[in-house]
Order: sequence, then C-alpha cells, then structure tokens
Amino acid sequence: MAKYSYIAKDKFGKTEKGASEARSKEDLVVSLQARGLIVVSVEEEYKQAAVSSGLKGIRYHYGIKLDDLIIYARQLSTLVGAGVPLLRALELLSRQISSRGLYKINEQIKADVEAGKTLKDALAKHPKVFSRLWVYLVETGELSGNLPETLRALTAHLESAASLRSKVKSAMVYPSIVATVAVLVIAGFMMYFVPMFEKVFKETAVNLPPITKFLIDMSNAFKSFFFIGVGIFIVLVVAFRAYANTQKGRLQVDSVKLKLPIFGMLSRMQAEEEFSSGLSLLLKSGVPILHALEVMAKSSSNTIAGEAIDSTRDSVREGKPLSEPLSKTGIFDPIISQMIAVGEETGELPTMLEKVSVFTKERLDTYIGRLTTMIEPIIIVGLAVVVGFLAIAIYMPIFQMIGQSR
Repeated sequence: MAKYSYIAKDKFGKTEKGASEARSKEDLVVSLQARGLIVVSVEEEYKQAAVSSGLKGIRYHYGIKLDDLIIYARQLSTLVGAGVPLLRALELLSRQISSRGLYKINEQIKADVEAGKTLKDALAKHPKVFSRLWVYLVETGELSGNLPETLRALTAHLESAASLRSKVKSAMVYPSIVATVAVLVIAGFMMYFVPMFEKVFKETAVNLPPITKFLIDMSNAFKSFFFIGVGIFIVLVVAFRAYANTQKGRLQVDSVKLKLPIFGMLSRMQAEEEFSSGLSLLLKSGVPILHALEVMAKSSSNTIAGEAIDSTRDSVREGKPLSEPLSKTGIFDPIISQMIAVGEETGELPTMLEKVSVFTKERLDTYIGRLTTMIEPIIIVGLAVVVGFLAIAIYMPIFQMIGQSR
C-alpha cells in the first residue's frame, strides 16, 4: 500500500484535497469516482516530497543564462515525454529554476497556458528570452503531437551553441588577461617609476636624450589627465554600447566584426555554423523552408549575416535554389554553398545541412586552436617592443651618467 495525495471536485465544482492509502493510483481514482468526485490529480506522496525538497524557493541569480535555458528545455522535454500534463510540468519546473528572471517568466507562461493559450503563444510573449527558433520549433512540436522530441532536439542545439561559445571565450581568455596585466603594469610604471627617475635625472643635471624626454612628458601627461582619461574612457564605452544597441549601430559593429583581420574569419565561421545547424534543425522538424529562413534571418547573432539570409529567402521565394543566392552573399564559404547544392539535388537538404554544421564546427575548432597559437607571439612581440622602449628611455641617461663619471 502506498499513500497518495489527491485533488478532486464534486458535482457542484467544490475542490476537495486529501490523502489516502491505495494499492495504486488507478485504485484510488476508482474509489474517488465511486464517491461521485471528478479527479483532477493524484500523486504519490514520497515523489511529491522529493520534488518539494529540491530548490523550491531558492533563486541563485537574477539574469537568464544560456545554461538556464538549456536546463529548462531539457527538464520540460523529460517531463512532457514522461506523460506529465504540460501545466503540471510547468508547475514542477517552477520549483527547480534557479534563475529569478526565468522563474518569473515561467510563472507568466504557466498562467497563459492555464488560461487556454498554447505553449508557443506563451513563449512568443517573451522574445528577449525565447528566440524565434524556440517558438517555431515548439509550434511544430505542438502541431505534430511530438513536443518532447522537438524539445530534445532544441536542447541538443542549445548545448552545441553553448559549447561553441565557451570555446570562443576560452580562446580569448589568455590574450585578455595578458593585455590587462600589461596595461596595469605600464600604468604603474608611468605613474610611479618614471617620476622617480625624473627626479634623479634632475639632481644629476644630465642631458636627457629625446626618447627619455618623450617618456617623461608622457608620464607627466598621464599623471595629470589620468582621472579625466578614465572618465572619458567610461563615457566612450557607455556611448559605444548604447550606439551598438541601435539598429544602425549594430549593423556597423557587425560589419566591422566580419572585416577584422584574424577575428573576422572567426565571426564568419560562427555565422556559418549557426545558420547550418539552426536551419537543419528547423527543416528536420517540419518547418517550411521560407519560414525556416525567416527564423534564421531574425535570430542570427550577426545582423549582416541575418540580412544576407533574408535576401536569400527572397530569392528562394522567387523559385531559385537555396545554394545560388547564398553563394552571392559574400559571407558564406563557397564550399558550403556547394554542399547545400548537392543536398538540394539529392533531396536531402536537412541531412546535408547537418553535415555542413559538423564540417563548420570542426573547421571552427581548428581555427580557434590556430588563433590561440597566432595571438601568443603577437602579444609577446608587442610587449617586447613596449618594454624595450621603456628600458632604452630609462637606461640611456644612466649610461651617460656612468660615462661622465669616468
């Protein structure tokens, strides 16, 4: 015998909550129905306690990270796939979410679903959190009756995107740390050590070479305008970020990203992988190609790539094959267009796009490894030049003093 808690309604609509022992859920349902009750839910109490003893009421952070969305999609697919009704699944998810922002949004989604809206419509009300890719895939899953499988595919896609983003960030960690330390060391040298040497040079009345005078002038200017410079820098950063958030600003920033030496290729490869993996997922889920291209155009992380996909969509609407306008965008590698053309000719476009995604990921991994190898000597040479300049500027007067003393 096990103990179950239940919620039921009588013929007048009054809710009755209680607990009872029974051999199974089915036996309890039969006994409740024999009393003229309409059973709303039955749950074994040890399972309910296990869920309630989890993260209920605990919220670890305010923001909504990609990892939060991955866990959300995975748990939702697991619950729905196990036969848990959608509304009940959303209630259980509320107890497990560690992000306060996502918890609040999930509560709104739950309220919308309870009011009779579809999950797709509920998600669409939060475009800053759930992209069009989410919305279209969920809609496809709901229409096909295969929502759990669609959510599992979405989870795999999000995990792949998170892994790729992590690799790119990891490649940038080393140069960022070295550059930051170098700037701090040089700033300390200019503010404290150069003035000490300047005092010594004045006491000895040595004739300073031009390079040393230049360094001392730089140090004095640095000390005099340090706080003003920091203020101007902060204002410029804030202004740049505000401008980059506008449509025109984002277009210009993304355009520069694609044209940068070394890093421009990295941005292109990211756009290629994002496009191929996302489009493959949408087409395999049954989304029509024009809608799929629209989703990829509007959900692209690079607006220039998004505009190129949108123009490709216009050409496809006119009856042209996908590979032809894609090759003319100037963003995607010709080999990708050729692979897509083969997929169109064989009628296996979604499968070929999946192979393109694997190809771009492998190429991106290789490039990130090479990028790290390329950046390291560039940083070392740059630091050597700066240190060499400082050393020459400081030691030339010292060598002169030694020569005069002889």
